[in-house]
Amino acid sequence: MKRSWRAALFGLAALVAGSPDASAGAGDEGALPLQSPEATGGRRAGAAQGPAPPAGWGRADAEPGAQRRDPMALQVGVDLGLAARLDQPPLWTPTESAGLLLGAQLGLRLGPELALAVAYEHLGLGEQKSEVGLTGAATVSRALDSAWLGLRTYPLRAGPVGAFLHIGLGAAWQRAELSAVAWLPEQPSTAQPFACHGSTSPGPGLRAAAGIETELSRPLRALGAVGLDVYRLDDDIMDGCVPGSGSASLLTVRIGLSYDVDLGS
Repeated sequence: MKRSWRAALFGLAALVAGSPDASAGAGDEGALPLQSPEATGGRRAGAAQGPAPPAGWGRADAEPGAQRRDPMALQVGVDLGLAARLDQPPLWTPTESAGLLLGAQLGLRLGPELALAVAYEHLGLGEQKSEVGLTGAATVSRALDSAWLGLRTYPLRAGPVGAFLHIGLGAAWQRAELSAVAWLPEQPSTAQPFACHGSTSPGPGLRAAAGIETELSRPLRALGAVGLDVYRLDDDIMDGCVPGSGSASLLTVRIGLSYDVDLGS
């Protein structure tokens, strides 16, 4: 009689707790000890919740005021423009004081307000012609190649458009080509053409510019800028051919395109 009551009590407890192991052992005196419904119910609730999400999961959605920060990006760009010399070159009067400017740059955008870049540029320094003298006439064409390290900051932004300031430090190599015709004063019919070219070691350069940049699409940007370049160049005879251009100040106007490769935030 006692065993029957004990078996009935074990079966009732198993039904309340929902444990199949307990009901299976209801008729056995070695059955597992009973557990309270609160303990078993709490364990089931914890199992249903699953693993905790990683830290920060969904934080961007939970903070509607948070703004997306532009990631770091590698920039590859090209420039096209004009450079006009503001001062007077040595030797002869210039017939052309402006030249075409071509450039390429590799930059690192550190964020929405700062960028660094290295650049290479080639530009024309114009042309000079001598007067026809007793012994001949000559023409000099000049060009400049330069390498730059620049810093660009964006003090103003409005959506995809930003105004920037640029400063740079560079080194420049000047080149010149001389073409001439010479003759004896008494015999102009003996005119002989000749040509030569010369170059010098690099001289320092400084740059300051201001401009506007706009985002055409996510990876592609366009810019326009106006600046002042100052070069400290020699005016000595280059390679026994022609005098150097001397120090020069240039007003530059350029447009450009750059392509951004995101490096992550």
